[in-house]
Amino acid sequence: MNKYIFISVNYGTSGIIKDWIDSINKCYTGNKEFIIVDNYKSEEERKTIEKLSVKLRFHLIKSDNIGYGAGLNKGLYYAENELNLKNAIIFAGNLDLEYKNIPQNLNGKYVYVPRVLEGTRNRNPFLTKLQHKITSIYKFAAKYKISYIYYMVIIINKLVGFIPSKIWAVHGSLFCFNLSILDKNEMLFNENSFLYGEELEFASFMHSKGILFKDSEIIVEHSSHVCTKEVNDSTQKFLDLWSPSFLNWDKRWN
Repeated sequence: MNKYIFISVNYGTSGIIKDWIDSINKCYTGNKEFIIVDNYKSEEERKTIEKLSVKLRFHLIKSDNIGYGAGLNKGLYYAENELNLKNAIIFAGNLDLEYKNIPQNLNGKYVYVPRVLEGTRNRNPFLTKLQHKITSIYKFAAKYKISYIYYMVIIINKLVGFIPSKIWAVHGSLFCFNLSILDKNEMLFNENSFLYGEELEFASFMHSKGILFKDSEIIVEHSSHVCTKEVNDSTQKFLDLWSPSFLNWDKRWN
């Protein structure tokens, strides 16, 4: 049975780490490791998470504030090079998740699609293949950073989502896959995307390799925006971070 590796990124959210680990331990008693990348927020937070890493027995990677995707890259690099793993099953995502079910026997080179529940709503698929075909309309919102254009695009995207189509991208709160998909020291996320767009990065990368997206019985509850509340309190702050990340992805993949 493959080892399961749970990777997350901390930015001022050390207070929810124990709950995250406890929920995983309740669902899965097999061979596993925890890796947390601390994106530096304050000296006090750094000292807190150092103490927690000893108490809760997780691998701590200390970092500057490099963003979510780049933080996950550091965790994946550590799993591959410091823990000498290659065929492990990766659960890379947010700390604001409560795991409800973790299958015991995940195998094969797949992207495993979890059920990400926000209330009764499942956030997967994040984008369908049909929605992916119209992502170019987001360039208008990204270029001008005008909120009403962004919301108009969101409405169009949601309407297209009602048309049946296969999954193209999973929700960015949790990426599950076999580590063997990555070549040696290959970076999964582009490090010029600071905070948003990881769903697009992940999907483009996996589809470029021909990796199948497979439904799974992984179930988590997501407390939306716990880790990004400061940004999401302001539409303009969100657009200022989202826009360059989206344009960076669009330039490289389209």
